[in-house]
Amino acid sequence: MMSITKSVDFQGKIDEFSNVYRFKGAIGTESGVGPLVDAMVDIERPIFSNQVAFKRARVWEDNALAPNTMLLTKDLLGQGGASSSAMYKELAIMLRYPLPFRIAVTTDTTNVVKRVSRYLRKYLHTDQLHGYPATGSGAAVVPLAAGSLTVYSQKILEPIPGVLLCAPNGDVPTGPAKFSGWLEHRQFPRGRKES
Repeated sequence: MMSITKSVDFQGKIDEFSNVYRFKGAIGTESGVGPLVDAMVDIERPIFSNQVAFKRARVWEDNALAPNTMLLTKDLLGQGGASSSAMYKELAIMLRYPLPFRIAVTTDTTNVVKRVSRYLRKYLHTDQLHGYPATGSGAAVVPLAAGSLTVYSQKILEPIPGVLLCAPNGDVPTGPAKFSGWLEHRQFPRGRKES
C-alpha cells in the first residue's frame, strides 16, 4: 500500500491530503519500492495544480505475512505540473474502475443468483480544472478522453512492469476508468468499500 501526501493552501491554512494506492505483483523489499514511488509521483504530478506541493510518500507491505510493515518513507519535493486555476478546492473528480463481478445467492427459498457490480474508486482533488468549468458540484461531466486525466487513469493500472493497481482484496480492474463530474465530499458514493 502506498500513500502520496500533498499540501495546498486552503482557506488561509496549509491543508495536507493523500492519495492511497494498493498494488499486487513484484513490488519487492524496502530497496525495491523506490522505483514504484518515483513512477507514481511522475504519474500524479501532471494532473495536480502548481499550487499543490508534493510532501512525502509512504509504502507499507500489505500481506498476511507482514501486515502493515513500513517499507519506505520518502520526502518529496516540487509542485504539480498543471497551471493553477481559480477553482473551489473541495471539488474532486472520481475515477471508477470496474472490478470482477461478485456472485450473490439470495437467502430465501428462490436461490436466485445475481451478479453484483463492484468498483474501485479513486478521488482526485487536483486543484486544476483540466479544461472543464467548475461552476458547482456535478458540473461538467468529464468525458473519458480528458487528456492528462486519461493518461493518469491508464498509467496507474501498471505503474512499473509487473505491478498492478488493485482493490484491498487483491482484485485488479477489468476495464478503463469512468470519470464523474465534479463532486463535493458530501456527494461521494457510500456503501461497499472497494477503494
